[in-house]
Amino acid sequence: MIHLISLSIPIGAYALRSYPSLSFILLLSAFSISLIIDYLRLNNIFVKNWFAHLFGMLLRPHESKKFTGSTYLLLSACCGYVLFSLSVFCAVMSFLVIGDTMAALIGKRFGKRRIINHKSLEGSMAFFFSSSIIVFFIPALPILTGLCGALIATTIELLPLKLDDNLSIPLLTGFAMTILNSAI
Repeated sequence: MIHLISLSIPIGAYALRSYPSLSFILLLSAFSISLIIDYLRLNNIFVKNWFAHLFGMLLRPHESKKFTGSTYLLLSACCGYVLFSLSVFCAVMSFLVIGDTMAALIGKRFGKRRIINHKSLEGSMAFFFSSSIIVFFIPALPILTGLCGALIATTIELLPLKLDDNLSIPLLTGFAMTILNSAI
């Protein structure tokens, strides 16, 4: 559910497409707040205890000593909003939010065939198919670029990269889709 709330990022960016400065200010504000909270959580015992009391059960084990996925997601949103066209930005952020959620839900429930990095074929297929469906709902996004982007995002999610997937999926996929768009 928390991940799906992040779908407000591409929806909001598209809704505010006539006000790109406002969209960026909102994204940058959200990222700044998240970064400050994460920094304080990692460096101040009072904030750490407060955060653990309110949100501790939502943290993944590796987030206890590093920034949370939401901070990385908001960083990638700020960067992607500046670097990519609105259609590519909306696509890659939606791939991350919906694709990653579907991969986790299907992979944990039905994942039987482990392929790379302890991830399942079923979860990866869920990521790809859900991301492929998204392509048809992104205005001004060429279908071929979008489907290639869905495949690239699925591959990036599957790879054992050291970079947090909330950064790697949207940024690497966005660069690839931008190159594809210019080639088409």
